[in-house]
Amino acid sequence: MVNIRDTLTPFHIALVQRLKQHGVEASFDYNEDETGDIEFPFTTFEIPTIENNASKTTFGDKPLVVFYIVDEQPTNGRLYDIRAKIIQALEEDLILSNNLTCSNQKTDDSGVIRDPESGFRTVRLTYQFYIEGVK
Repeated sequence: MVNIRDTLTPFHIALVQRLKQHGVEASFDYNEDETGDIEFPFTTFEIPTIENNASKTTFGDKPLVVFYIVDEQPTNGRLYDIRAKIIQALEEDLILSNNLTCSNQKTDDSGVIRDPESGFRTVRLTYQFYIEGVK
């Protein structure tokens, strides 16, 4: 099986950099402090599809990205703040390191979902990206 992280390097780098520019720290895994406790709120993402490209992200690929914003607070304020920052960050096309543009379209917004067991609140955003021509 192809390592998705290696496959998506130019796309992954561009995505993480754009989110950081808008104040959102996002990664494949949640953050832990020195004692191993989860730091809230956190934003993770998955990239479940990349077509059949096993070496790099190239013209014509359509990666799907699912963001998960998770908080332990009993209110939704921090979730919606991070959600707004992600939406704002993705209003403009990404430019990949190989000079390809990458437009996107939001395809799903779950709103806040509360896990009855843990009490954590989660917002799931799904974006379809389209890797297109040279900038």
